[in-house]
Formats: sequence, C-alpha cells, structure tokens
Amino acid sequence: MASIHIIGGKKLKGRVRLQAAKNAVLPIIAACILTKSTVVLKNCPPLLDILAMLEIIRSLGGRAEFDNIDNQIQLDCSSLALNKIDDNLTGLLRSSIFILGPLLSRFKAAKLSLPGGCKIGSRPIDIHLDGLKKLGVTFDDSDENLINCDGSKMKSGIINLKFPSVGATENLMMAAALLDGATVIHGAAKEPEVVDLANFISHLGAKIYGAGTDTIIIEGSANLLNTTQTIEYTPISDRIVAGTYLCGVAMTGGRIQIDNVNPLHIYPAIQVLKQTGVRFRFFKEDKKIPACVGNLVKKGIFNPIGTLIISASGRPKGCHHIETSPYPLFPTDLQAQFGALFSSTKNHIGVISENLFESRFGYIEGLKKMGAVVYTNANTAVFKGSRLVGASVRAEDLRGGAALCLAGLKAEGKTIVSDIFHIDRGYYKIEEDLKALGANIWREQ
Repeated sequence: MASIHIIGGKKLKGRVRLQAAKNAVLPIIAACILTKSTVVLKNCPPLLDILAMLEIIRSLGGRAEFDNIDNQIQLDCSSLALNKIDDNLTGLLRSSIFILGPLLSRFKAAKLSLPGGCKIGSRPIDIHLDGLKKLGVTFDDSDENLINCDGSKMKSGIINLKFPSVGATENLMMAAALLDGATVIHGAAKEPEVVDLANFISHLGAKIYGAGTDTIIIEGSANLLNTTQTIEYTPISDRIVAGTYLCGVAMTGGRIQIDNVNPLHIYPAIQVLKQTGVRFRFFKEDKKIPACVGNLVKKGIFNPIGTLIISASGRPKGCHHIETSPYPLFPTDLQAQFGALFSSTKNHIGVISENLFESRFGYIEGLKKMGAVVYTNANTAVFKGSRLVGASVRAEDLRGGAALCLAGLKAEGKTIVSDIFHIDRGYYKIEEDLKALGANIWREQ
C-alpha cells in the first residue's frame, strides 16, 4: 500500500492555492439531485470522497464527470431513478447520508445502507432522522442496517435540532428545498459549508434565509426541478487544508503564501497561532488589509477572500488550552494538527479538549512513537513540547494522518506514514503541495 516518506528539518517556503473544500463539495453534489439542470462545479479536487460521491450519483442513473485538467465537475441528474445505492458505495464515506434529504425531496422515498467514513467516534444519524420525521417522513425499522424512508406525506414544518449538527442541518435544508411552504430549522449549524450549500440551493431557485445563524428558513419550490439552464458554481475554499499548512509553517519556520483563503473561516486557528509566534499579513487583490479590519472580520461584517502570508522563525512559543466546538469556535477538524504543533514546542505545555468526537486522539500513539510526550484523560490531551524523531507510523483517520505528516516535517530523520488512503480522502496529493513548499517529502506505492 502507498505511504508518504518525509525527511524532516526543512523550512516551508513558497506559495499554494486552495481548492474547493471537500466538506462543501460533497453536500453540493448531493443537492444536484434537486434540479434537472446541468451543474458545473469549479475548482474541485479529485479527492477519494468526492469521487465516491460522484459514483453514487452514477449509480442512481445520473451523469457525473470529472475534468482533471480544469478541476471541474459536471453533473446531470435529469434522468435520475430511485435505485437502492450499493452498500459498498455508502460504506466508503460518511457523507453518503447527504443523499437522503434530496432523494426524499424529489422522489418522496429513499433507501440506503448506513454510511461509513473515518472511525473517529460515534457519529449517530438520529439528528438527521428526527428532523426528517418533523417533515412527515416515516421509517421502516425492520432492518437495522438499512435506512428505509417513506416521504409520501412530507410537508414543510418546524424543526428544533438538539445539537447544531452540520450534516443534519444540510440534509434538512435539501429535504425541504422542493416542499411547498416554509420550513424553519432552529438550532442550526453555522459553519461556512452550511452557508455555501444555502447559496448553491439559492442558485437553483429556492429562497433560504438565515444561513450562518442558528435559525434557517427554507422557502421550498417544486419548480427547482423544472429549470434546464446550465448552472455554474464555485464552492468555498478548504479552510481545514489552510489551517493544516499554517500549522506546518508554525512548526518548521519559514514563510508561505496561501491564495484563495478566507481568514474569517479560520479565525480561531489564526488567533492561537499568533500566540505561538506566527506572523500574518492579509492581502485582497494585492492590497494589504489594515489591522483594524480584523475586528470587522471577527464580527462577520467583512468577509474577504484573498491571500494570506504567514511567517515563523524558531520553535513555536508557549501554547494554550484549545477546546473544540461548533463554528465559529475552534474546529474539531484542526484538533490533530494542533496536537502535532503542541508536540513540537520547546518544553511548553499545550492542552486540547475534544468536545465533539470521543475517538479523535488516535494519532497520539503515532506522535508518541516519534518522541512526543502526551498524557490523555477522557477527552483531554496534555502535550509537553519535546524533540521529535522520525519513525514509521500509521494514519488512523483523515486529520490524524495529516497531523503525522506535519510531525514528520519537524522530526529529525525519516518518517514513514502508512495507510495514507485516509489522508487522500481530504487532501489531494498532500505530498506535492508540501514538496512545492520546500519539504523533503515523497509518496511510494
């Protein structure tokens, strides 16, 4: 199986441009079920999860093509049929659950096996199902491994989420998109990817209000299915990839430029990195944004997309206590990368409390093999900065695998990261990006 090989000790220097976020593209692909128009999605990476979602669309009778030259996806769901999706496809990725809402909205029925994905802890879909019940969906529970839905009596309604689940919020937005009347979701997730999906569905012709707040209103319309014009859309850039490379610079030193980034989307990570000694400058259309704009960015008044320049020298300074929480607080998808960062400081203490997934510390065993000093207790890990040395480690999940690659950039000697199919689910050829930034890194099959 493929592995990534790294010889540490190189500073990161250079320029990288972000592609569309996996977590934005996946629900948008599912939302294409809501229209008979041809949809072109731009600036998309051919990640394993994205390719698996395209295969699900094909299994339903849709057309889904990936243009590797232009990084575009073209989808046509006009001839979609209500087929049961192959268990092997739904078992590949957690995001197959996104198919549920739009299938119900269009066909008033859906049947699929329980979704797969990274093993980072319990991620129950009961929030999705409870919300669908509020829209009149009923379920056949005779097979515990199958989600068998009857939406023949679906109607708009009011939904109160018990937790601001990103996936449930997005699924319910899509389920309501073709229903007459207004559906209200209270306790909705506020993540940028939720806002992006709302913007895309609005491009299809629905009216959605309040995305980015805890109350979202969807005015559905069956007319979405009747449009035939080609729709072009560019999903938001990947804030988690951006945060990963920021951590890499903080750990190794150097100076890099990240293009097509929205600093608002990674504001909590930027604040922590500043405290470790990282310096930032932000440019929009080649013009530096004054520091005072930072307060407007924090409040969401100013929402820029531009170029972030990051520089760091020496080992990171003292770190702090991070607690993962739903957006706009610190994201769980950057927790492991900051664990690697905290392990690379010079005798400083960093603490991480993981409040969302109970099994997201799997990467720590790999860090310990590399010399990291880490103590765990329940959902909290305490990192004491130490000297990292190269070792052979395994990627246990997507973000943990990326964290081990970062640790390899800092470690003395050679690090080999195996089971990198996990990493390939969310980073397109991570070794090529890092090599372009000066790292001594390569992939072996």
